[in-house]
Amino acid sequence: MAKARKSAASEPKDPLLADLDILEEARKRFNRAMGWESTARARALEDIKFYFGDSENGYQWPDEIKTNRDVQRSPTLTINMARQFALNVINDSRQHRAGIKIDPVGDQATYDGAQVMSGIIKRIESDSHADDVYDQAIAMQVQGGWGYWRVLTRYVSNDTLDQEVILEPISDIFSCLLDPDAKQKDKSDMRFAFVFEDVARDKFEAEYPDVKVGSTNAVGNIAGWMDKNHVRVAEYYRLAPRIFTLVVVPDETTGLPKSYRSDELPAPVFAGLKAEPGAKTREVQSWDVEWYKIAGDQIIDRRTRATGDLWPGTTIPIVKLVGEESLIDGQYDCRGHVRFLKDPNRMYNYWTSAAVEQVALQTKVPWLASADAISGYESMWANANTDNFATLIYNNVSETGQPIVPPQRVNPPVMAQAYVAGMQMAEGQMRLAAGQHQEDLGIPSNAQSGVAMQARIRQSDLATQHFVENLASALEYTGRIILELIPKVYDTRRVMRIMGEDNTKLEVVLDPQAAQEYAKQKAADTSKAQVIFNPGFGQYSLVVEAGPSLATRRQEAFGALAQLLQGNPGLLNVAGDLLFKSADFPLAGELAERLRRIVPPNVLGEGPSPQEQQLLQQVQMQQRALQELLQKEAINQVEKEDGAMKHMLEEFRANTERLNVLFKNGVIDPVQVQGVVAQAIAEAVKASLPKIPESMIQPVPYQVPANAVNGAIAPAAAPFSIESVPQ
Repeated sequence: MAKARKSAASEPKDPLLADLDILEEARKRFNRAMGWESTARARALEDIKFYFGDSENGYQWPDEIKTNRDVQRSPTLTINMARQFALNVINDSRQHRAGIKIDPVGDQATYDGAQVMSGIIKRIESDSHADDVYDQAIAMQVQGGWGYWRVLTRYVSNDTLDQEVILEPISDIFSCLLDPDAKQKDKSDMRFAFVFEDVARDKFEAEYPDVKVGSTNAVGNIAGWMDKNHVRVAEYYRLAPRIFTLVVVPDETTGLPKSYRSDELPAPVFAGLKAEPGAKTREVQSWDVEWYKIAGDQIIDRRTRATGDLWPGTTIPIVKLVGEESLIDGQYDCRGHVRFLKDPNRMYNYWTSAAVEQVALQTKVPWLASADAISGYESMWANANTDNFATLIYNNVSETGQPIVPPQRVNPPVMAQAYVAGMQMAEGQMRLAAGQHQEDLGIPSNAQSGVAMQARIRQSDLATQHFVENLASALEYTGRIILELIPKVYDTRRVMRIMGEDNTKLEVVLDPQAAQEYAKQKAADTSKAQVIFNPGFGQYSLVVEAGPSLATRRQEAFGALAQLLQGNPGLLNVAGDLLFKSADFPLAGELAERLRRIVPPNVLGEGPSPQEQQLLQQVQMQQRALQELLQKEAINQVEKEDGAMKHMLEEFRANTERLNVLFKNGVIDPVQVQGVVAQAIAEAVKASLPKIPESMIQPVPYQVPANAVNGAIAPAAAPFSIESVPQ
């Protein structure tokens, strides 16, 4: 990673005094931020506990009421309905998570380069298990009101100096504090931040054996930072202003304006740029992100301008995902979805517990009888609820002859209608408070058509849309941080397998020394094309698109393509590979590859287009016409010389016939005349066809038959003919 240039003027003369100033500044800022969030933190803790309330922990019951009911032996039931309403929002945000998309905005940036940059960000998210990082923050956003994650760098492996960008979750939302003066929803304008943990002293001494806290002369109030039981370990981020001069001069090659910074170039070089014709300058204020690790009353690690290993970005790399913020009478608060469900859920718990208690106190005896009525039959009546007696016998008169009232069946326990109505009212109020209706929770409703059900679901989505929009803002800030870091962190040549939009993998060579932003070339060890990308070229912007998750989009694409191909079977030969590429069953990818092989090249954009094919056919027709014309010209030329050729051929045939007769009769030895005949043929051809190059005319020796003996040829010997001469 490129090191920041050290400035001697900016280095403190007394490091100890500088450390004391930083420690004092950190403590004041920490206390101020903690005071700002104190109310929100206390309420968020109660909301999170309420979300996880169950019959064991009793978090959904106020402590005093629960204690009183326990003393009275009254039931304190917990029917956690808030959790289901919150889960519906959490899981909906997971399924419709926004995605980071990069667009080129100029300065040699291209669409292909933007696609590669998007792929690098997806690879960073994949390597960081970003789904888990985001899901954890979303859950805390809905439960307690906010969540966090942050962006870091790490070494690729233990045997390299190459670094990479990663995302890291902040599991405990109470372990992070941000600048109270940050106004943006994503808190990107914060000037400082803390990530801290209060560590037990024995654990701290085991992890940091060389650090002796309390050994320095602490300045100011250090209460809470260390005591005999614990030590606070905090990462302190702060922005330090950096002033530099910017000069803009025309580029020698392109003529386009190109900017240079005074803090990145040697002074003589920068002075020369300022002196060039057409150069323009201005003063700029930027920010350095300094990082300190504080343990109690000491700074035990740092990355600052003086050390030369500053954080490569210009914003603090902590992302806050908020639920719903408010500032009323100077009191800051931040709520999730659970806050508004607590009272209706408590009502439901109260009504349910009261109803159970009322029924429990009612008698469970099925029969009411006098002692005289069942005298002598006590055993039968005692087992009447378990044995199947045909009749139950009782005494109808007393010993004095007086009639006895027969045993009476007691009505079963009945729950008061008020309790039933109270539970129904509490359930309805939960839906009203949440803005979620039965369709969201999978409960049948009075909506009769699919259109009506979808309308009610959309209405529920509007009630919780702010959670999704805030997630999009947090992801956009994350994308801006990563986009700024990529050219600074990936500053050495390396090969990276990036992720495409549909999770397809592409091998890219990141080369900061490449002459252009994006290029393709043949790899040295393979015939495949290799993408070369220089992340330092161009300028990019990013947008965040919310929508269904990749799995959901694949299912929707498969359904739409299947329906389209069912109505148009002929499209299977040109789009069948896309159908199975969107499927997620085993071997679907292999089937897609096989179908792709039968798709015409021009459909894939790999062969000539229809216009190019038509032009090629026209060229071929013109070539055939030209060949026919040349053939006609050749025939005319031959006809002009036809007379001489015919005379030569007739004379040659006559000589051949005479020779064959002589051979047949065995009068002449063929070996003797071989050279004479061949030479005569060559001279005749040469004389008759003067346009044929002499190098093409070669004497062809006559092949003596294998059965020629002593100058005589057997009767079966093949005769010598004109066909033996090259035409």
